[in-house]
Amino acid sequence: MLTRTPISYINALLDELPEIEREYVKIIKASEIRYVNPNTGDGVLSVGAADWGWASSDDVLTGQRMRVLHRVRDWAPRFRLLFPHPTPEVAKRLKAEVGLLERWLERPRHFDRDIPRDTALAVKRMQLAVQQLGQMRDLYPVTIGRFAWRSTRTP
Repeated sequence: MLTRTPISYINALLDELPEIEREYVKIIKASEIRYVNPNTGDGVLSVGAADWGWASSDDVLTGQRMRVLHRVRDWAPRFRLLFPHPTPEVAKRLKAEVGLLERWLERPRHFDRDIPRDTALAVKRMQLAVQQLGQMRDLYPVTIGRFAWRSTRTP
């Protein structure tokens, strides 16, 4: 009879991130970023306007975005369970990085100043968000009764 070493909850969650990242990279590379700043010098000024925005997606790309958005929205609440009482700093990091992943898939029609001028920079920024979430493993202390331990990384 074969026995398996159980995978910790945090490791199981973090094992999902590379596949989400791979699918996300494909979406960004298939996307287009356009200059969208409405401030054209005609006397009307939009304060806080973003310079860059996502171009419209065709149906295939929209379907891919929805599939990855589903994965991100399925993953994020389970990851947040690891931090039921986050400090303000941790809550801010979670909101910022997960928020970016969701926003860039939703692509709402409001000003998003996080969108860079080209897709290569967008891939790097998305990968940084995924990396920041993965590094939150080091923040995960678990205390059960009188026992306390920190998660350990597996090679």
